[in-house]
Amino acid sequence: MESAVLVDTDWSTSAEGKKHIAASKCFHANSANVSCGLLELPSTLLSSNLGGRDAIPKLMKYKVLACSPMGKVGKTSLVAKLCGNPTPKKHLETPGLVGHIRYWPVKVKSSGEILYFQIMLFEYGPSAEKNHPNITKLALDGCEALLVAFSLTNKNSFDMLPDYIASMKDKFVNVCSADFPPDVAVVGTHADLVQQIEVSQQDVASLKQDFPVYRMKCVSSNANVPSIALPTKEDETKRTVDSEVVSFLNSLCNMLLLRDKAALQI
Repeated sequence: MESAVLVDTDWSTSAEGKKHIAASKCFHANSANVSCGLLELPSTLLSSNLGGRDAIPKLMKYKVLACSPMGKVGKTSLVAKLCGNPTPKKHLETPGLVGHIRYWPVKVKSSGEILYFQIMLFEYGPSAEKNHPNITKLALDGCEALLVAFSLTNKNSFDMLPDYIASMKDKFVNVCSADFPPDVAVVGTHADLVQQIEVSQQDVASLKQDFPVYRMKCVSSNANVPSIALPTKEDETKRTVDSEVVSFLNSLCNMLLLRDKAALQI
């Protein structure tokens, strides 16, 4: 499944792009990456750090839900990785509905405009519905994209995807009044466990006819995943960003941008 590319993917590795990516995390002085709080903004979205109000990039806000047809597929590690946080060292069941905020800058190919995406990334586990009857409505209300995770090392989690995605779309129609259902991106985790992979490339290729499918290394502390060095000041801790994360977030923002293409006149 292919779609139009509105985002300049090469921009993220340019000097300008890396400067904005460095500013898109709410870094604290001399510390590692930390997630932004609800009331925090990246420095580039604050007028005091730019040359005037008109220079502030446009902020695009989207709600994204990470979910999976079964537990223990690496969904929580995936979310942690996308948010630039350490991945859990052992499996922990997601306690209800958990929210995160990730800011991500992109440049629009056609206009050269820089946009900042505020991705409100929520996750909940398959067992959460049993313990919290109203959690599905809370999770899906206002949701613009689903990140559906499966494990490349668990064929059952892959085989469950078509029915699970259809059921999530049905639930969205039943509990929400929005005009457009959420877009879907499928993420295969545990790509670094090569010897344990059960899902074939042919399986993934067949699914790609209906949904965009991505592969992520989430287990081995980002082993063998190239990183991009970000600009820092002399007294600051060295900062990098995972190249897999860069590629995926650009694709996610492109998918979200396509939803609003007409309204934004892109």
